[in-house]
Amino acid sequence: MTREQATPRPYYEYLTATLGDVQDGDIVSDAAGPDVVKIKRRRTDHTGAPGWRLRVTDPRTGKQPEVSFYGSEAEAMRALTTFEGQASAATVAPTVRLKTITLKEWATEWLLARKWKHAPQGAFAGELRPHSTWAKERSIIEAYLLPGLKPDTKLRAVTLQDLRKWIGGLTLLDQDGERGPDPLAPSSKTTVTNVTKGFFADAARELGLTPNPAAELPTIWGTDTSSRRVLIPNLGNVEKLACAMDALWPLPKWARDLYGPEGQGRGDLVRLLAFSGKRWEEMVAFPADHVHRAQKLLDIRYTATESGGKRQFVDNAKTPAGIRPIAIVPQLHDVIDRLDAIRLRGLELEPARAARRAARGRPDPVAPPTGLWSLLVSGERGGFQSYGAWRKKLELAQAASGVDLTAHDLRHVAASILFAAGMDWITIQRQMGHASARETERIYVHVFRDDRSMVAQKLGAKITELQKGAAEAANPNAW
Repeated sequence: MTREQATPRPYYEYLTATLGDVQDGDIVSDAAGPDVVKIKRRRTDHTGAPGWRLRVTDPRTGKQPEVSFYGSEAEAMRALTTFEGQASAATVAPTVRLKTITLKEWATEWLLARKWKHAPQGAFAGELRPHSTWAKERSIIEAYLLPGLKPDTKLRAVTLQDLRKWIGGLTLLDQDGERGPDPLAPSSKTTVTNVTKGFFADAARELGLTPNPAAELPTIWGTDTSSRRVLIPNLGNVEKLACAMDALWPLPKWARDLYGPEGQGRGDLVRLLAFSGKRWEEMVAFPADHVHRAQKLLDIRYTATESGGKRQFVDNAKTPAGIRPIAIVPQLHDVIDRLDAIRLRGLELEPARAARRAARGRPDPVAPPTGLWSLLVSGERGGFQSYGAWRKKLELAQAASGVDLTAHDLRHVAASILFAAGMDWITIQRQMGHASARETERIYVHVFRDDRSMVAQKLGAKITELQKGAAEAANPNAW
């Protein structure tokens, strides 16, 4: 790094001014209107000292860190020398750490930094990333990366071959947290790969790790043949699962008179997911007053994620397209009315419950920002519906019914029904809340194109029609 490459540069600002405000030394760029010009003026501080840009090149990253300085040119040159020394020290120091740092040590440091979307700095308090996102990365590091590559392995000793062998050989965890014989699904391997890429990319940037062993990792691992990708709609199976849920997960005692005419209860959660296309985190954050019965629309705006026992309610969707209206099909009218009736009963009983809690000195349940008993799908105490409770009851219902559909599978069923109804990609994208129609097509087209039953049915009907016409033409005297 030579002196010619790093010199203080004048710091300019661009302003719009009238012709009368132009000062000596201003550089007039062009006219912005009658008697109005754009000018390039040397920036100064409150004392009138000229501004300088101090920029050096970091050979480790190729970036050019820059700071501003106000003062004389000689003072700026001295400040640049100091800044240059600090940049050089930052380049050398990580190399020393890289020789000794282990995967466990870097994982601890990396996860701490990953909690922040924007780290605290000065008076800025910082902005945390969503807890669920961070918790997923932590679980992958702790459950997969560290056990698979060994915590005490030196970070710089890991090779691309090590990573390929480790991810390719991943298997499912059993109930005791031990590795079983069943291989991890390709989609799950992709998730592990993406976190691993970020883990080593940050090590390359912060510690000078080179080469980055994860840079060439494949992101696609085989063909995903998991059941959730089989999207041919079978509404009989959906109702079978819903009925099992009705039977195995009873309504609270105070709502036992609110079952549907055929015993519909908790199974309405299955029906709502399958016929609306909501994500689970959208369904459990959906306020009842966002149901617009006259327009037959559900106004999707909020999400609520749950990870590690922590609930995060977000006044936002997974993507900007996630904020959307969803059409209410006729099959959902009674489902929504039953869920709302349970909610209203809970709201009616809440004052008496609150009084009993106060008398016993017990805390109030955790309420969503919209208030207790405000959500269409509420928990038994008026707050959020627990995902853990849903999963436990769903597993029982799956075993009893023989239908292996998850909340995400039920959302896919809704998409496949839209496709079967002849909707175009844009319409399906808007109902499902994807970022673009292209993303919708990428997710579903390979499966939809495999479902040729409707094509076969139409072709068969046409062939029958043609055969009948040919027979009539050959025998004009037949009835």
